[in-house]
Amino acid sequence: MTPRFDEYNLEELRESYASLDKERWPEREEVLRKLIKKNELEETQVKEKHSHIKKSDLKPDWFVTLMLGIYLAMSFWNGEAGYTRGSRKVNYTFEDQPLGFIFLVLIFLALLIFQIKLHFKSKKPR
Repeated sequence: MTPRFDEYNLEELRESYASLDKERWPEREEVLRKLIKKNELEETQVKEKHSHIKKSDLKPDWFVTLMLGIYLAMSFWNGEAGYTRGSRKVNYTFEDQPLGFIFLVLIFLALLIFQIKLHFKSKKPR
């Protein structure tokens, strides 16, 4: 019974190659060498494909942060928060629908905090 090397991962292939009796199993040596080379090539291609994606690609936007801050300040000042959905405008006032108002304000507050956190992270030296 021959091992199914095609189901091995790269580490298992290397381990099998290192422990293989190459004089007794020259055909397995050849199969393992080809599979190791193939898997190493695939691994480098995957790394190259995703090498341009970095966590630092998420950049803060001062305009968005400013608009969120102004929106939150006006919501608290007026006691009204809302959004537009298509042609329909939805408004929540603190007096009429306090839970809807608080929920929307908390969502916008979380977005503002996220934006501010991005600003501070982008300032840190790498």
